[in-house]
Amino acid sequence: MKKISLLLIGIFSISLLSAQIQEVWNETYGGTEADEAHSVIETKDGGYLIVGYTESRGSGKKDGWAIKLGQDGSMEWDMTYGGSKDDELFDVIETNTGFAMVGYTSSIGEGKEDFWLVITDKEGRMAWERAYGGKKSDVANKIISSFDGNVYIAGYTKSKGGGGRDFWILKTEPFASEKERGKLIWRKNMGGNGADYSMMIRENLADSFLYVLGNTTSMGNGGMDAILYKLSPDRGSVRAKKNFGGRAFEHGNDFCFTENNGYLIVGGTMTNSKGFFDCWVLKLEEEFYMEWEHTYGGYQEDECLSIVQNKDSYLIAGWTSSKGEGKYDGWMIMLDKKGKTMWEKTVGDVGTDKFYRIIKTSDGHYITVGMTDSRGEGKKDIWVIKFK
Repeated sequence: MKKISLLLIGIFSISLLSAQIQEVWNETYGGTEADEAHSVIETKDGGYLIVGYTESRGSGKKDGWAIKLGQDGSMEWDMTYGGSKDDELFDVIETNTGFAMVGYTSSIGEGKEDFWLVITDKEGRMAWERAYGGKKSDVANKIISSFDGNVYIAGYTKSKGGGGRDFWILKTEPFASEKERGKLIWRKNMGGNGADYSMMIRENLADSFLYVLGNTTSMGNGGMDAILYKLSPDRGSVRAKKNFGGRAFEHGNDFCFTENNGYLIVGGTMTNSKGFFDCWVLKLEEEFYMEWEHTYGGYQEDECLSIVQNKDSYLIAGWTSSKGEGKYDGWMIMLDKKGKTMWEKTVGDVGTDKFYRIIKTSDGHYITVGMTDSRGEGKKDIWVIKFK
């Protein structure tokens, strides 16, 4: 494994409108093969934990990979997880005793791919793991803590339900006794005859309901629509749902709760795009009625994947092929509360460089994670930047 610091001055492109944000540090992590980051959290000690996959290390062709960083981006430890087949991690939360990670595993379980829950200590050593699923593909991509001390896991299932893919939401007890750990409290699949899958799950402090954003080809106006569900926390019963989209292809990737019990969704659209695909942002009122929507991008392909809410603005991260120097560049857009662009920034070199996730840190700065093939020794490397 090789770690390479990327110096942006004279190497990486920076949008002229991005004077409001500067990088603190910029690092890549990886080996000779493909390595990518999917998610990042700030840890209780002020550092960061990144999860994704590696093809450069581990037991199988693809293994789950966790990297613990200090506040300055220095690596404190890393761990791989998995068996002889493909295994991948998509999300992580910190617990009182360590970390809980989710993704999919092909090495254990019953199906081609199963929901995969990995519990570790504070140094990333595996305490136990569990697979959930059937005979087909079941992939988990999000985990959150519940208000009652358990966890929700979201993803999609091909083993349950009536469609090609269905939303699949689990509530589990990972912190119970050894005999009961990982036991299902309830599970819920949702969807129709097409492809339906979740992208983000959040619990709302204001009303204690569970909200799930995803995408559907079973319902709606076009080839694919974004869809938002409101679920009860006790059994996962559907209390409300609404899909959003036009005649072509739209999808949602992330959302946040806003003032006045509203919601902001970010994703991508083909229906109203200038180019092949544009970043798409929707502001919803409490009952899922649309307040406004805007698109952002150029004449090629542009995607918004993650959002951070500030007091008077929203910061969105993704990637663009319409702007910047490379095939794809990491892209950040700062919006005011009405969706007007305050500034934007691209970061990248001649190849493919993408931001997949952004978080705001306790010091008021931001961390992005994703992938780059413009720098590093491998086919793709994990790419992490801290901005202020």
